[in-house]
Amino acid sequence: MSKGVTRRGELSFPVLPGCHALVLERLLEDARLAGLRACDPGDLQLVVEEVLTNVVKYSGAAGMDLPARVWWSVSAVELELGFEDPGMPFDPLAVDESSLDDDERCEGGMGILLVRALADTIRYSREHDRNCLALSFRAD
Repeated sequence: MSKGVTRRGELSFPVLPGCHALVLERLLEDARLAGLRACDPGDLQLVVEEVLTNVVKYSGAAGMDLPARVWWSVSAVELELGFEDPGMPFDPLAVDESSLDDDERCEGGMGILLVRALADTIRYSREHDRNCLALSFRAD
């Protein structure tokens, strides 16, 4: 496929350690084929790893029979990226960085803040007993 086209993808998978690897493989390939300029591939990798690692470690969804889902739409100038998981309700937008103490910052509280800083827009909702996190990245 030539550069400059929009690529779409979706994966459903069990919530298990390392589940981000297949997502990254497919997403980074689609980003490359689309000629994505909206974000650095390293930043994209960091975002996917951070979100899915948090789902595995903290959502209570690890080992459930209900899968997580990641979807994307990527072109040269824009990436829309969504995460859904069956874990306990958690709104990352409700985390107030000024409320994090030094221990929380060291234990990973900064990851959510990093994701928020890298994305141009971020939305959270709870739909059908699933956490839904949508991120967008746009080229300047």
